[in-house]
Amino acid sequence: MTDILRAAVGIFATLAPFGLIPAFLAASRDAREENARAGRTLPLAGITALVVLLVAVLLADPFLDFLDVSAENFQAAAAVIMLPLAARLLWSGHSLGLSDVATSRPWLLPLAIPGLAGPASLGAVVAYSGRYGEADAAIAVAIAIMAASALLYAAGFLQRALGERAIGVLGRLSGALIVAIAVELAVDGVRSV
Repeated sequence: MTDILRAAVGIFATLAPFGLIPAFLAASRDAREENARAGRTLPLAGITALVVLLVAVLLADPFLDFLDVSAENFQAAAAVIMLPLAARLLWSGHSLGLSDVATSRPWLLPLAIPGLAGPASLGAVVAYSGRYGEADAAIAVAIAIMAASALLYAAGFLQRALGERAIGVLGRLSGALIVAIAVELAVDGVRSV
């Protein structure tokens, strides 16, 4: 159970929901009521990201075997994959630019992909799948997506209660957490080799 929780926290961090709050609110600004916004946009984004990440869990081992890359070596690579998201969060507090959400289907692009199911979360899912096994990684993905979706559902309330600055600070803290997870994955991957 501890492995599932560790993986869920790592995946949740790479989903970077605090960094997605401004983009989520911008994408769902057309609706009249906050609950209607979350009611339409969020389930589609969450389900899409869940499916993409679960497919990554299922294809991780065959894909790494095909490439002849060990799970330990991929852990080090996953750390490198996480760094651009971490850097963006550390500098701006946001994982997506607000201009990125001006699409006809914002729940798909950019909220689900690459917002929730982006390179960092895909790298984390593949790394944790190799480390803890497919079943534990799949459960961790489900927990992380549910937690991120709950946080995004409360985005309007959080922004009113905390303010945009506090949301930006939480986004920056998410970036610092991603850096810590990336370093741990890299060190563990190198030590295992």
